Amino acid sequence: MNRRRNWLERLRWLIEPGESLGRRATNAGAWAFALSMVNRFLTIIRSVVLARLLSPEDFGLMGIAMLVIGLITSFTQTGFNSALVQSKRGLEQKFLDTAWTVEAVRSVTLGAGMAVAAPLVGSFFDSPDAVGLIRFLGVGLAVGGFVNTGVVSFDKDLEFQRRFVFRSVPHVVDLAVSVILAIILANAWALAFGWVAGRLAMVAASYVAHPHRPRVLLDREAAGSMWSFGVWTLASHTLIYFTLNLDDIVVGRVIDATALGLYTMAFTISQLTTTEITSVVNQVAFPAYARLQDAPSRLARAYTRTVQLVALASFPAAAGLWFVGPTIIELILGRQWIPMVPAFSVLVLWGLIRSLLATTGPLFRGMGRPSIATKIQAAQLALLGLVIYPLTSSYGIVGAAWATVVAAIGPDLVALVLSARVSTAGVGSVARVILFPAAHSAVMLMVLVALDSYTGLPDGFWLLIWAPIAGVITYVGGVVVSKARLGYLAGGILPGETS
Repeated sequence: MNRRRNWLERLRWLIEPGESLGRRATNAGAWAFALSMVNRFLTIIRSVVLARLLSPEDFGLMGIAMLVIGLITSFTQTGFNSALVQSKRGLEQKFLDTAWTVEAVRSVTLGAGMAVAAPLVGSFFDSPDAVGLIRFLGVGLAVGGFVNTGVVSFDKDLEFQRRFVFRSVPHVVDLAVSVILAIILANAWALAFGWVAGRLAMVAASYVAHPHRPRVLLDREAAGSMWSFGVWTLASHTLIYFTLNLDDIVVGRVIDATALGLYTMAFTISQLTTTEITSVVNQVAFPAYARLQDAPSRLARAYTRTVQLVALASFPAAAGLWFVGPTIIELILGRQWIPMVPAFSVLVLWGLIRSLLATTGPLFRGMGRPSIATKIQAAQLALLGLVIYPLTSSYGIVGAAWATVVAAIGPDLVALVLSARVSTAGVGSVARVILFPAAHSAVMLMVLVALDSYTGLPDGFWLLIWAPIAGVITYVGGVVVSKARLGYLAGGILPGETS
């Protein structure tokens, strides 16, 4: 009877977490994790199935079209949605309607701009087949701007149980449409139709999920207030775009569409674990930090726990993926994708660095200091700009992968130091919660390499069975020892502290 009551209480908590910030944040984390796992599962299925049905060149053509979308959306990003979450007045009618109006006009304008610019882009990449794709994706971009701004309340109020359906529907639609059309068409248009269908589904789901019905309005006070915060988001998104895509641009321009297809797939597979972990945590962290702006001690504790959680998950995930990744690529994607393995191995390291860096952005935004993140990203982009062309020209897609790593290390360290100070957690505390997972993951990787080299355990499919088991046992064992002997508690408490 008691067990049944406990299960009922847990189910009730999933739907009605209560008013406590801690309970709401935990509930939001559970739903964010569920959403992340669903979307990641769909992404894996989509990547595997489509990799079998389509060629690297098809993915390269789609990659060129998506580079255009990323470029023009980043340069025109308003940052209004982030401002709505951060501001105490973000859910007022005039703020929601003004944000919706600006976004709708912006998206329609950008969609039309893509139609005009498509031939120039095709000429730049020497890929005339990409022109039609770019124009078609412009339609999806225009329609996507009409998303109901009322759904921002799901983030602001940590109502992630309502956010779940809204965010998962587009992925389901994209998967279904892409796979069906890949079987029928067997070319890059299957990817394009899937993306546009996903955008349409996202708009429809937003109006089903939230009762707010936006109207055309441009309130100067609301627009000015949101822009004062959003201008830094615009700068940040622009820098993030080039930081994440300059390597793609150079690969597509210097080599060809097939190389770009290999490189983008290597990036997608290499980020399957680390960035997804970070995404789950940071979806909850930003609104939680915004609520803790006036509570320094609670903010310091919350930030340290966030970094520890990301480190505990990201380090072993990256190490494990690096070890089994080449086998996954050969067995599941197929031999046509094997040339991407060296670049994949490097990009796994980039994913780990990116996961740690991503813990800092929500803190800076939640504290109302987005300019710090923008300056860090500017430094990273500047370093990437210096090394990307010579490394890609000399070493191909492997050189491009190393360029992203070289450019990220310094700015990542600076960002972690600044975040430790802004949160008042202290550099030493943040360093300690990262050190333990890093050490345990290194030991785990050495054990896996030793088992593979000296024990005669089978490779191929069987490696995908025994390696995860051995890795989990080694890593969890190390964490348990650290908890018992060194005072490092995996639940999110610093060494020497008590809950």
